[in-house]
Amino acid sequence: MSEITALQKMSASGGLTSILLDKGRLDGLVRAAKMLAASNFMPDHLVKGGGDKAVANCAIVLAMADRMGEDAFTIGQYLHNIHGRIGWAAEYIISRANSSGLLVGGIRWRYEGSGDGLNVIAYAKLASDPEGPEITAEVSMKMARAEGWTKNSKYGTMPKHMLRYRSAAFLVRQNIPQVMMGFQTAEELRDARNEPRDVTPPHERSAESQRATAVIVDALGLDDEPEAVDPPVECEAEIVAPDGSEQAGFEWAPEEGE
Repeated sequence: MSEITALQKMSASGGLTSILLDKGRLDGLVRAAKMLAASNFMPDHLVKGGGDKAVANCAIVLAMADRMGEDAFTIGQYLHNIHGRIGWAAEYIISRANSSGLLVGGIRWRYEGSGDGLNVIAYAKLASDPEGPEITAEVSMKMARAEGWTKNSKYGTMPKHMLRYRSAAFLVRQNIPQVMMGFQTAEELRDARNEPRDVTPPHERSAESQRATAVIVDALGLDDEPEAVDPPVECEAEIVAPDGSEQAGFEWAPEEGE
């Protein structure tokens, strides 16, 4: 696959916006999203709690899959929501880069040193310049410690494996970022130190979240949530005996239908 063909495939349909503006495509998207949300094959973080939010999440997955020319189930397995930002699993980025047609022979790795002195270098050849120099990205355990990655205990038990993921993500983002559609990996988002902090008061943040969800739900034509039913009203009354003395009070709740 040539670089031009690969890029055309990645951006062929225009994404979610074009679907929302096309009623025919939108209706089909909603039906498919409801099917995915009802299945047992979508990750919990996308469908937990069910309802309109699960359907909206699945609709976004379907739109992403359509734009990228991928299978929706594949996208669903590797797409993560990290504080409202999309992040890819590193293994998916590697797989996608290797099958994109943009690299000759895929990503490979070299290792230098060991233990705390371990360095891992990801390297590849660009298909657009197969005779040119290798593209490379290097990470190390020293960098892992400095950046706080080692908070993940797997850097202690399988350092080569974890550094392979990091170096590959750097290589792809620096040289063929279209593979990631400009998004970071989920691991990078979790570890980001300089990410802007949300200082919105909790009650306002909740209202903004509800408004954003309502916009998507309305655009997808989903049913409104059922109206809340008020609980039975309890009343307390006094019984007065014929002699005028008060009797013990009792509680009354209306019968169903009253």
